[in-house]
Amino acid sequence: MQSTYRSYRAIPLVLSAAVTIDHALTFYLAGGTERILKYEYSPTLVYAVEHNLVIPYLLFTVFFYYAAGYIVLKHLRNSGIYHIGIYIILLMSITHVLG
Repeated sequence: MQSTYRSYRAIPLVLSAAVTIDHALTFYLAGGTERILKYEYSPTLVYAVEHNLVIPYLLFTVFFYYAAGYIVLKHLRNSGIYHIGIYIILLMSITHVLG
């Protein structure tokens, strides 16, 4: 069994979970769609809220983040910079949760 560090399939799940947590906290802390429409800086999220497309938007976003992380790590897995890809994905995950 390989370690989680070497699993280019598992690491992007962390990023997808972080994006899910980020959006869940955004909606929970906003208290309503009015505040999201007024204060949110993401034009795609604002568009999704205005047109009642939040669920498809979130599903696509989570899938996109997973696919992007998976593809990047798969191509870097046998290179000397694989660890840098891991660090970038984990940094993006932390940024989504804390930002």
